[in-house]
Amino acid sequence: MTAAPSYLRFPHLRGDQLTFAAENDVWLAGADGGQARRLTAEAVPVARPRLSPDGTLLAWQSRRGAEPEVYLMPVAGGPARQLTFFGHASTTLLGFSEAGQVLVCSAGSQPFRSFGWAYAIEVGEGATPAPRRLPYGPVTAVAIGDPAVVVGTGNLREPAHWKRYRGGTAGRLWLDADGTGEFAELLAELPGPKTAPVWTGGRLAFLADFEGHGNVYSVAADGSDLRRHTDHDTFYARQLAGDGNRLVYQHAGELWRLDSLEPDSQPRRLDVELASSRALRAVTPVKVADHLGDLAVDGTGRASAIEIRGNIVWLTHRDGPARVVASRPGVRHRLPAVLADAGPHGELSIAYVTDAEGEDAVEIADARGVRRYGTGQLGRVLELVASPDGSRLAAATHDGRLLSIATTDGAITELEANPSGDPRQLAFSPDSAWLAYSAAEPMGGELRSIRLVELATGQITPVTSHRFLDTHPVFSSDGKYLAFLSARTFDPVHDGHVFDLAFPLTVRPYLTTLAAATPSPFDPEVRGQAVGAPGAAAADAGVGGVAMPITVELDGLAERIVAFPVAAGRLADLRSADGGFIWTDKPVAGELGESRNPGDDIRPALQRWDFGTRKLVELAARVDDFAVSGDGRKVVLRDAKALSLVPADRKPAEGSDDAVAIDLDRIRLTVDPPAEWRQMVDETGRLMRDHYW
Repeated sequence: MTAAPSYLRFPHLRGDQLTFAAENDVWLAGADGGQARRLTAEAVPVARPRLSPDGTLLAWQSRRGAEPEVYLMPVAGGPARQLTFFGHASTTLLGFSEAGQVLVCSAGSQPFRSFGWAYAIEVGEGATPAPRRLPYGPVTAVAIGDPAVVVGTGNLREPAHWKRYRGGTAGRLWLDADGTGEFAELLAELPGPKTAPVWTGGRLAFLADFEGHGNVYSVAADGSDLRRHTDHDTFYARQLAGDGNRLVYQHAGELWRLDSLEPDSQPRRLDVELASSRALRAVTPVKVADHLGDLAVDGTGRASAIEIRGNIVWLTHRDGPARVVASRPGVRHRLPAVLADAGPHGELSIAYVTDAEGEDAVEIADARGVRRYGTGQLGRVLELVASPDGSRLAAATHDGRLLSIATTDGAITELEANPSGDPRQLAFSPDSAWLAYSAAEPMGGELRSIRLVELATGQITPVTSHRFLDTHPVFSSDGKYLAFLSARTFDPVHDGHVFDLAFPLTVRPYLTTLAAATPSPFDPEVRGQAVGAPGAAAADAGVGGVAMPITVELDGLAERIVAFPVAAGRLADLRSADGGFIWTDKPVAGELGESRNPGDDIRPALQRWDFGTRKLVELAARVDDFAVSGDGRKVVLRDAKALSLVPADRKPAEGSDDAVAIDLDRIRLTVDPPAEWRQMVDETGRLMRDHYW
């Protein structure tokens, strides 16, 4: 049985010892490769292990805390001690000096990330590990010779992460030939970054890609006699290090050694074996609460289709087993939409997006099995919603298209192709005959308008003008009104420190009557009865579960728009509910947190406008997300890692049975990491292809 290949990084060698990082730990092997043994048990990202000149000590950087810090331990084993406490993401271990000091670079305590200074830390017996700043100014690398010193400056980014970059922040090398502190730039005539300087056999080795690919080069101590020592033409040579006589580097997850910098010297790949169970590759259970994704509630609030780390699960809210609808290693399923509720024998119909064939497609899982439509025709699907009658899906794509997909045969109809941007917040009417959405405007910026599509004819009618940011259109439950959010309130607030004005509260809900004869629900009351208050949902009025047709008079839609009688705020996520509308309102708070008390929760509150009482009520003080059932009578709330089911018309009383905590422990899923990694790479490639500008 052959061991699975490993991805080895950050090599370094001294004498007959080779150290490197793999599987979130530091390893040690012979300088010629062979069997390696694990030195640490970090289980967190580690990087840049370095052996001391006498080969008895090992330093490395680890993310045990929030930011990387440098640790030290004996190679023979023993407790590790922390050497640095910079608390900054730029902290980088450079290695050991020949005198045995640990060299570190960090921008900790500096005003900018680019101001990384080099420090030397004594690690001998009884030494106090107080960093001593070296007199080189802001640098990213240091190579101390005898007496020459080379420092690196420029962007911290590795050339392999920014291939063939030729801008002004590319890494540069500076030489102080005699140790006097006077530096001159090396190889200024060569374009692109030059990084990872290492003194080796009297020459200076470094990494560069001025010939198209990252390779190892060297120059004499005075910057002359440029030589190339590797000929990689696919992946970059990376993470160059050495012991003064030999060099090691990483290429495509494998370790290579270069024994000299003579013109005829050739690198050789080191065959390294890890005595490891490959724990990070093992199939492991998913912590469901940590990976809650999109969810769609069924028609009555009995169950939801939930996306969890690329799997679709059907979960009843009160009790019963969870049913896995779509799960396949290396395939991502997302954007679930419920087409039909579960029947008496558990039948259900759920649509979702899948990349099983390498491109986005729509799958429908029902009693007939799983059907797949639209592979290669959809592009990147950004939203997917189902019509109330389950006959069609609407999809918004990354290239500005609005698509209608028939659930019976997968026929795709292009409703609109907007070069100005993608459609957002799609919403069907209760009778499934109309589709509303927020459309990008050609004016650019953040301007969006509300548009209405009659699905039978494909006719598109603008509801609002292109002057504002209009979003989240939604039909009322009885089909009489179309509501939306709009940032069209301009009521400035004076700044408390400078003479300036700002507009922190801009968004308010608006509504238009779909039929000209329908009175506004905000009209005065007649004999104590609210005029135009929505009654039973249109779906309830239908026969055999089919909603009655709604009346839409396109002429004069914009003239009938009225604002809800609520204060403007930072409103979002407008949804329809039975007899009203629901939205979130996020409080205004300082971005740095200095203006609020410790522990203050500034997440959005969930609010409902009720047409029967004409009042704004709070359903939940703080939520992260929510979804409404098809009949508009139940709401599933997401609060951090928990889901709960509550009524859509009132805030649950404490101790009552109104709120149901949804037990996520009933869901059992596993993940196959290598298959998931391959999917992630493939999807990233598609995103770069489709969104390249």
